[in-house]
Amino acid sequence: MDNARRLAQIARVRGLARSGAARSIRLAAGVRLIEVARAIDLAPATLYRIEIGERPVSERYALEYLAILDELVKQRRPISRICRSRSPSRRLRPC
Repeated sequence: MDNARRLAQIARVRGLARSGAARSIRLAAGVRLIEVARAIDLAPATLYRIEIGERPVSERYALEYLAILDELVKQRRPISRICRSRSPSRRLRPC
């Protein structure tokens, strides 16, 4: 993979995480945060901070995380949408 493509993919996964889309993809697929964290050898608390936009995904984990998200999107069954709850925690939930 050339450097330009690699950097574009890193930017893409960071954008998905920052916007909340990465978390929405995971939730829609019914995959637990701890399962994704284990798959990419990352602490669950770190992945949580990445998913809520508190911390950017590091280059070390970005491509593996993106590969998982892409696979979840491919296998995802259609859902109506993901809604943000009105609770202070601002958790996402299926509508």
